[in-house]
Amino acid sequence: MTLFPLIFLFIPDEMNKGTGVLKDQLSGIADKVKTTLDEVTKNEAIKKAGEITQTFGKKAEGAKKVVEDAAETIGKSGAFKVLSDHLSLFSQL
Repeated sequence: MTLFPLIFLFIPDEMNKGTGVLKDQLSGIADKVKTTLDEVTKNEAIKKAGEITQTFGKKAEGAKKVVEDAAETIGKSGAFKVLSDHLSLFSQL
């Protein structure tokens, strides 16, 4: 009896082992790619949130300036001075 025919009995087993290893490696690579894409997506979302926060901050500063300017203008107006003077007269009574 020769060993040559016995080799053909082991070839399918070895091929299945090799296929299993290859599947495991590809699965591992796929998992790593998915994890990396998830991290990139999170980082992009964080950057976008930061940009939105900066935009809101700039707009809030602009609104604050407008309100300050309006308050200063009202405070300097003649009508406000007259009203303030009259109210101070009433408070002295």
